Amino acid sequence: IWDVQTQKWIDIAVYLRQIKGNVVDIPILLGKTDQIPVRLVCLRLPDDIAAAKRRNAKEKAAPKVKHSEVYYELLGWNLFVTNVPQSIWSVLQISFAYRVRWRIETIFKCWKSIFNFKEFCLYTKVGAGRIHVSLHLILLQYALMFDTVYNYFHEAVRQFHLTNGKK
Repeated sequence: IWDVQTQKWIDIAVYLRQIKGNVVDIPILLGKTDQIPVRLVCLRLPDDIAAAKRRNAKEKAAPKVKHSEVYYELLGWNLFVTNVPQSIWSVLQISFAYRVRWRIETIFKCWKSIFNFKEFCLYTKVGAGRIHVSLHLILLQYALMFDTVYNYFHEAVRQFHLTNGKK
């Protein structure tokens, strides 16, 4: 990443060490040759969450992998790169959008694994129409499942409030 004003390379770890607050929202340039103007948003994680991420990274690292101290240091931040201007999305909106995007990615990964889409699409002679219908059926199944779970918890919360004298 490069500084927009000075055109000099930014060492993100060094830069973040100097930050006293919890939020960074700056314009940067991405790319050494084709420098693309984007926005870098960094949110410092609470100490307990950052410590848990570092512990998890150490526990799950392959035996031969030795992460650098900078890697563990950066686990204390959520870093987002976007081309959405500040006038359209605030820092909190960016954080929320990325959280939702990550959930969607997780759902698609799950579908890919459970429903074996690669096999279904590549190794069977299936037309685009059948794939389209299959995707709609999966989305319908997910929506019905979500509705069932939502209704269950909604009723549980309603019962809790009725039991405790709240409407």
